[in-house]
Amino acid sequence: MKDRFFVIVGIAIVVGIIILAAANSGKGTSGSTQQQRGDPKYSVEIRAESVGLEYIIVTNENTGSTVYVLPQYLPMTINFAPNDILTFTVFAKQNYRFNAWSLSDGTFESDNPLAIKPRKSFKMNALFMPSNIIPD
Repeated sequence: MKDRFFVIVGIAIVVGIIILAAANSGKGTSGSTQQQRGDPKYSVEIRAESVGLEYIIVTNENTGSTVYVLPQYLPMTINFAPNDILTFTVFAKQNYRFNAWSLSDGTFESDNPLAIKPRKSFKMNALFMPSNIIPD
């Protein structure tokens, strides 16, 4: 009877060690993937004219993460890693239309959605116009 007890306890210990090893190896893989991607080193500060903004969707195409930006949370800063591709989709309030992004380097981008692969931190401001002055 004692022999069976020690065999069962021994098997339980071995199974426990295998389960812990498997759990820790999964954590190691996740950590090394994050290290390969790199920690976020850059940021984008998003601003908008709240009069025309309904919301903005920011998607990091590399990680699949999505952030919904509402006017009451602006300005908002979002971090990203080198080589990440960011997509910005703007939704205007009724009677307004998205006009362009004003970027901190002095340029304007009118694409909506706008996909970019930034090489450094930057700022962007969403600009809107009343829809009655922009032809369809």
